[in-house]
Amino acid sequence: MGTNSKRRREEKLRKKAKNNSNPNFRRSHALDAKLALTEFETLITNLTTPKSITEKVLEFSRTLSDQVPFYIDCQPEPWSRQNCCDRNVVEYAKIHGGEPVFGFRLWANGDIYIEAERHAIWKGNEELRDVSFVSSGETHVLFVPDSQNVTGGFDAAPQKIRYAFTPHRRQVIATINALESAAPIGQMTSEESWRVMPTYAQWQNGKRMPNYVPVHLLGGP
Repeated sequence: MGTNSKRRREEKLRKKAKNNSNPNFRRSHALDAKLALTEFETLITNLTTPKSITEKVLEFSRTLSDQVPFYIDCQPEPWSRQNCCDRNVVEYAKIHGGEPVFGFRLWANGDIYIEAERHAIWKGNEELRDVSFVSSGETHVLFVPDSQNVTGGFDAAPQKIRYAFTPHRRQVIATINALESAAPIGQMTSEESWRVMPTYAQWQNGKRMPNYVPVHLLGGP
């Protein structure tokens, strides 16, 4: 969860809060949008891999899957692309065989906030490997696989799921989710991401790019 991507996400939400003057929206959400944004920024500050699998982590994990979360090291290839975990697995499987395991990476801010980010890792025989890297430099992540009855692959679940542990903070999350739904952010296709995102080798050499790039800023091939 890179600092640049957090700032870009916060800026997009700030613009939405400023521009959203729809009285129906304001009446349907008890929290003022700007206030919710300010509180949300404190929730997502210092997001990192949970230090341990606490009962609160398990509480959230059970809302995602019937599988048990586990830690896994990041072992990217030099060509692995940032924020392209599903494609990284596809390309790795072309070389080594195996198949993807879909699920979520879990990020937390202590015991006040946690979120799930859609993710994929590689499975071959009895081996599991995370062939992607984290733009913030973390080398160890917490992953929970999808329930065994989930079908549909990587797109079978939302890209991000947020969770807070108090009623007020859950209200903050609900307001932020509503803001995002009111003005959804255009997403790059898999091919666009593969074309523009840095490889792990480039990232090691200092190249940086936010995880979310406005589609209108993308150039041609």
